[in-house]
Amino acid sequence: MMRGKQTPGDVLIIGSGVGGLTAGIILAKLHCRVTVVERNPLLGGLMRGYLRSGIDCPVGVHYMGSLGEGQPLRR
Repeated sequence: MMRGKQTPGDVLIIGSGVGGLTAGIILAKLHCRVTVVERNPLLGGLMRGYLRSGIDCPVGVHYMGSLGEGQPLRR
């Protein structure tokens, strides 16, 4: 259990997808020192695409589950 005055500290975020970048922005606005690490040469996770033989290949979302009857994303 933490006691006393709490101050923002260093935060390491692994991955520069939508979630990682959003978390980084929010934490930075809360005065945390944020570092985002990404294994790929480009930032953005699944928000990017690439060209192969002149064809644009968007990476995008591959699968979206929980859309069935009674599932959370069905609403």
